[in-house]
Amino acid sequence: MIVEHRGTAPRIHPTAWVAPTAVVSGDVEIGEETRVLYGAVVTSEGAPVRVGARCVIMEHAVIRGAGGRDERFPVAIGDHVLVGPHTHLSGCSIGPNSFIATGSMVFNGARIGIDTEGKSRAQQYHEMMERYTRGLAAHREDRVLRDGGQP
Repeated sequence: MIVEHRGTAPRIHPTAWVAPTAVVSGDVEIGEETRVLYGAVVTSEGAPVRVGARCVIMEHAVIRGAGGRDERFPVAIGDHVLVGPHTHLSGCSIGPNSFIATGSMVFNGARIGIDTEGKSRAQQYHEMMERYTRGLAAHREDRVLRDGGQP
């Protein structure tokens, strides 16, 4: 659904594709060959949103240009960026050639650099646990002598 909001209609490049259940609203610019998939929302709520060329905004991602009377937080997404499903981007800048993983959240004023991989909390947790459990290898030969504190 393409929606004019606050007197401004989105500008979508003719080679871009927006799924019929996606919402693109307000001062939004979508670059060439970009795909906005089912259920995604790209909206300008007080600040503009610019999505570069050849990006993929996956299912149920929310991208919001945020702002009010005192401060504005536009969204700028560079070329060749993949925004994973269920990701929330609000008032931030994402550099070109970046991957923002499933469920990631990037908020007002944040800047993600060029060629960056933004990991979800689950991925960060998994990597942390992997590092932590390497240290447990020394206990591989341990045996339980008492169970549950019983002698």
